[in-house]
Amino acid sequence: MNTNNDNRNYDRDQDQGRDQNQHRNDTDQNRNQEDRSRGQQRDGRNADERRGDSQNPSSRDIESRWQDIESDYRKRYTNLTDEDVNHRDGGFESMTERIAKRTNRNQREVNDEIKNWPSS
Repeated sequence: MNTNNDNRNYDRDQDQGRDQNQHRNDTDQNRNQEDRSRGQQRDGRNADERRGDSQNPSSRDIESRWQDIESDYRKRYTNLTDEDVNHRDGGFESMTERIAKRTNRNQREVNDEIKNWPSS
């Protein structure tokens, strides 16, 4: 009788060990997949920035440029409100969308204009 119990306990322990190993493998695979996804996203952004692609300018570069030209830009587009050019609440991308709507253009045109705005 003890032999049967021992065999059942051994089998149960083996099954639990396999389950734990499978769970560990699944978790590791999920982490690896997430890491690859993050790496691809990061590589995509970096490739755009390295190319200096004018159609996909880095939003960080445009945002930095905006700090320099905001007052001149608002002089040219007098119909822009403080709310239109406030990017702290909704983010810079939302701000350029608002400017595009207010000036009857698309967001890419606004981004290109900000990027290429002449220095004072």
